[in-house]
Amino acid sequence: MNPMGKSNRVRAERASKSLSAPVKIKTKKKTGMPLWLKTLIAAVMALVVLCVCVFGILSANGVIMRYRSALKSDHFKVSGNMMSYYYYTQYQSFQSQYSSYMSYFSLDTSKSLKEQQFGDSTSGNAYETSFLGEFDGTWHDYFMSKTTEQTEQILIYCEEAYERDITLDDEDIAEIDESLETLKTTAATYGYSPNAYTANMYGAGVSVNDVKKAMKLSKLAEKCMLELQDEILEGISDGDIQTKYNENKSDFNIIDYSYYTIEVKYEDIATEILGSGYSEAELKESADKVLEDYKHHIEEAKAVAEKMKASKSVGEFNEYLYNYLADKYYDEEIEKISVADDKIPESDNDKETIKSQLIKAVVSDILADLDKTAADSVNKDGKYTLYSCEVSKEYATAIDSLKTKVFDSVLADKGTYLVEKATFVEDDVFSEWAFEDGRKSGETKMILEGDGAEGEVSDDEGFFTISVYFLTEAQRCDETLTKNIIYMVFTDKELAEDAIAKFEAGEISAEAFEEIAHDIGADAHNEYDDYTKGALGVDAFDKWLFADDTTKGDYTKTPIAADDSSYVVAYYHDDGKPAWKVTVEETIFGERFEEKYNSMTEAYTVTVKDNVLKKIGD
Repeated sequence: MNPMGKSNRVRAERASKSLSAPVKIKTKKKTGMPLWLKTLIAAVMALVVLCVCVFGILSANGVIMRYRSALKSDHFKVSGNMMSYYYYTQYQSFQSQYSSYMSYFSLDTSKSLKEQQFGDSTSGNAYETSFLGEFDGTWHDYFMSKTTEQTEQILIYCEEAYERDITLDDEDIAEIDESLETLKTTAATYGYSPNAYTANMYGAGVSVNDVKKAMKLSKLAEKCMLELQDEILEGISDGDIQTKYNENKSDFNIIDYSYYTIEVKYEDIATEILGSGYSEAELKESADKVLEDYKHHIEEAKAVAEKMKASKSVGEFNEYLYNYLADKYYDEEIEKISVADDKIPESDNDKETIKSQLIKAVVSDILADLDKTAADSVNKDGKYTLYSCEVSKEYATAIDSLKTKVFDSVLADKGTYLVEKATFVEDDVFSEWAFEDGRKSGETKMILEGDGAEGEVSDDEGFFTISVYFLTEAQRCDETLTKNIIYMVFTDKELAEDAIAKFEAGEISAEAFEEIAHDIGADAHNEYDDYTKGALGVDAFDKWLFADDTTKGDYTKTPIAADDSSYVVAYYHDDGKPAWKVTVEETIFGERFEEKYNSMTEAYTVTVKDNVLKKIGD
């Protein structure tokens, strides 16, 4: 590849993010299926005379790889240059997706991928196996295997398109040409000819024409895939959905519950008695005392759990839980306050009064759904009181700060221990209990694990846990209506703001939004019917869309920032189907689409030329 200054290259890659996907995509519904790329090929022979020099010149210009077949099917081919485009698109997409984690991988982007082993921990980092799974080979092998898998799918879809007489129309070609014009503009911005730019971005010798061929092939595959999707979706009837639901209710129903788990660790008890860094000899000498204390803590945990389990309502359960948490956090924080002994109340009764009243105040604020708590000390003529107890200024200040910390900790836990719209989890004791037929709201379940879960307490496991669950809402259909939206994605915030301004100034409709998305040059724009939380993977967007005050006809008044530095602009134009129907429909769709694709893989053969693939990449 031709050299490009590092800073220019980084900026160029960012500027061409919209080209990471070969074409702009407009889909009516997220299906989880990949959107593919493109192909064509041939072969060439080198002359004997001056073959080394000629071969070198042709390789640098991409002629050899342009006429060599990397993959082919009965009616379509992918040249080496087209495969190079797919390969580098895969690589660049990976860098964008995992930009926040790259420092944890063994991958060094400044070195040849062919010389770096996937999962090599000799450099200190190799967390890719945790993110991506095990793989045996180099990083080049990893990206090439992913690229090959995707390209094989492209060819299979293209063969199906051939059988269905699906071809690209003028609108499809115009869309591809628009992407290429963006590429050429970006190239000119950095002082490169279009072909020099594509060679730098996608491999030596890769030309704009190679990229166009790849885009056309992927567009054809995409077009076929979308036709299959529509065909399958249209074939799913309400009767199919109801039948599937009736056969597998627990797979589609949801529950709400509250829970809490108390854990007692033998090691923590030993540290509490012997101090940190104790020896095995010291532990052996004090084994009876440690075990006795371990048993005592387990019995205390069981007693707390039994009281939670006895709750008659979720309100009672939660109130007991919040009191327990506030008490725990108070004891932790009171040990940390830095107040001189002569500034601390001498009366134990005063200390207990302050503790009990503070916990009561914190729990009251939590139950009232407040997001912060107020100071409770009172200063009158230089005399400070806390819950009618006279205290020093220093102690009053410390306890007010402590109260805030306790409140914040309990508030954070509140979100953790209240679970809404939970789905069935296979091989989970609580889930299997909660989704049993006949289970009613208000029932409780206690689950014990580890030492003392059954019979006498020992130190065999080294831990004990007890979990209490309160079933707030028994299993049911999720009747929440999904949303029908249309949205744009921008890498430029100002452009996103311009799109909103134009939308506000004109007709508020899905058609007008679509027209603006096309005219203003959004990096992507999509219709999404029956949208459910999490589908875009942008929490801030879901928070806006599913807020109580967001109603049909609303649109984003300001761009919503995503984690990848892009911006989402959206228009919520109608309600969709109930969420449970969408879930069932998507399950049926997935099964039928997989069945159709498997039949296609049996019908169409794709040949992979490994010797050509090895020549691609650095």
